[in-house]
Amino acid sequence: MDKIVRSHDWTARFMVEGRRLAVIGLIAILASCQDSKLPSAPPLPIFSQTSESARPSIRHLPDRYIVRLNTPVSELTHRVGDLATVSTGTTGRAWRIINGFEIGGMSEEGLQRLRAHPAVRSLVPDGYDVTATAQTVSGDPGLWGLDRIDQRIGPPFDGVFNYFFTGTGVKIYIVDSGIYPHADFSGRLGTGYSAIADSNPYADPWGHGTMMAGVAAGAVTGVAKGATLVSVRVVELGTENGQAIGLASHADQIEGLQWIQNNSTAPSVVNYSISPKPGSSFNAGVRDALNALDGNGYSVVAAAGNWDQDACLQGRNLFDPDILVASAVNSSNQRAVFPNGEAGNYVSCVDLFAPGHSLTSTFSPGSYYPCCSTGGTSIATAFVTGVVATLLQQKPTASEWEPQYVLKGSATDGVLYQPTLGTGSPNKLLNSLHRWVWIDGPTAISSVNATSATWVAQPLGGNGTWTYQWLASQDGGPWTQVSTSSSYTRTIPRFAEYELQLKIVGTSLGEAAPELPPAVITVSCGGC
Repeated sequence: MDKIVRSHDWTARFMVEGRRLAVIGLIAILASCQDSKLPSAPPLPIFSQTSESARPSIRHLPDRYIVRLNTPVSELTHRVGDLATVSTGTTGRAWRIINGFEIGGMSEEGLQRLRAHPAVRSLVPDGYDVTATAQTVSGDPGLWGLDRIDQRIGPPFDGVFNYFFTGTGVKIYIVDSGIYPHADFSGRLGTGYSAIADSNPYADPWGHGTMMAGVAAGAVTGVAKGATLVSVRVVELGTENGQAIGLASHADQIEGLQWIQNNSTAPSVVNYSISPKPGSSFNAGVRDALNALDGNGYSVVAAAGNWDQDACLQGRNLFDPDILVASAVNSSNQRAVFPNGEAGNYVSCVDLFAPGHSLTSTFSPGSYYPCCSTGGTSIATAFVTGVVATLLQQKPTASEWEPQYVLKGSATDGVLYQPTLGTGSPNKLLNSLHRWVWIDGPTAISSVNATSATWVAQPLGGNGTWTYQWLASQDGGPWTQVSTSSSYTRTIPRFAEYELQLKIVGTSLGEAAPELPPAVITVSCGGC
C-alpha cells in the first residue's frame, strides 16, 4: 500500500506553459464555537455559475449514478445523448475532467443495459463524502501554529511569526462549504462558483470553508496574508445521527474540480477539504478528477484524514505521485489526537505533518472561533496551502511537482516524537521560511567546436547573503567542488562525448538547509 514515489531531476529552467495549480486535499475536525463580534463584513463579491455543461444537476433524483466512459473525450456530448436513450434515464451534468456524466431515474432494466454498454468504463452510485463531525479541543493559544512553522526547534516558541512572502498575486481556491466574507479577507475575494442549490459561493452555513480560508490566508490567523481567496462551494450542511455535518456529493465535487480546470489562472493553489467517511474509499470519479488536474500541469495535495489509521487505506496510494498528503501534529510535536480518541492518519502515504490541534481561525458570522477550538488534518493542510501560495509568489512559473518537492525537502526533519507518528511515517514538519535555489543554464551542448557554457544560481527566499557550493560529476564519477560563486562557467572541449552533472547547495541568513535537496541538472555534451 506504499505511495508511489517519483523522483525528479532539476532542469535548467522550470518554465512550463499553461496553468500551475496545487490542489490541497484535507479532512476536518470542526469545533463548536461562540461568536466574538467584529465589524460588519464587506458586500458579497460577484460569482460565476459557468460550468462544463448547461445541463442542470439531477440531485433531486433518488437513484443517481456517475458514469465514466472509455471512449475519446471528444465524443462525450454525443455519448451522453446515446446512453440516455439506451438507459431511458435522465442525464445531468457532464465533465470532461473525468470523461463522464451523471444520470438517474433509470429502471433496473435500463441500469443493466447501461452497465453492459461497451462505451461505459464504470458505473457507480453517487454518494457523499464529509468534512467531519464537530469536535471541541482546548489547550494552547490559538495562533501557535503560525509560531511553529517559521522555526526549526521548539517548544518553546519565540512568540513571532516571521515571513518573507504573503502570497500576493496568487489565488487560493477553497473547495469546501463556502467562504463567508469575513473582515480578514477584505478586498481579497475573487469570483467563485457554487454547485449547491442556492448558487452562492460566498455563503457558508457550515463554517468549514471559512475556517480553511482563515488558516490559509486570513490577515490575522493565516499564512498567506496577501493571497486572493476563491470559493468553490461543493459542501452543504447536513445531519448525521442528530449531529451537524458537512456533506459533499461526488457529482458536486467533480463539478467543482471541473470548474477550477476551466476557470483557474496561474499561479494558483487549491485547498480541497473533503474526505471519504471511515471505512470507505475515494470515489473513483473524484480521484480521477484530482489525478487529472495533476496530470495536466497542476499540483495536488490531499489530507491524510482523521481516522487514526493508515492513510493509504482510503485510496490515497492511488493518487498521482505528485499529490502531497499532510497529517496533523499538536504543539508538543506529537501526532494530533482528538477528543473522540481518533487522530490524524499516518504511515507511508503521509508526506509531512503540520499544526492541526488547539487552534483558532475565522468563523462564518464574521467572528473568530474561540481559542483553541479547531483542529484536524484539514487545519494542517490549510497551513500547507498557505505556504504553497508563498512559494508560488516567489516562482509563479513553478511546475506542478515543485511545491511538493520543495516542501518535503525543506521540512524540519527529526523534531517530531516518532513513537506517536506510527511506523513508516516521515518525521517531517512543515517549515515556512524557505531557502530555494535552482539552476539556470543549458542542458544540452553541441561540442563540434569548443564551447563555453555558463550556469547561474537562482535563489529565492530569505533576506540575507547567499553563499554557494557548486559540484560537478563527469560520466558518473565522484562529485568534486568546482566553484563557490553565484555562477559556474565551463569550457566543453571539441568533440567531447560525456555527461556532466552540476549540483548547487545554497545557504542564506547563515542557516544551512541540509534537508533541502540540492538542485541538480544533467548536461549532455557531444558532437551533435
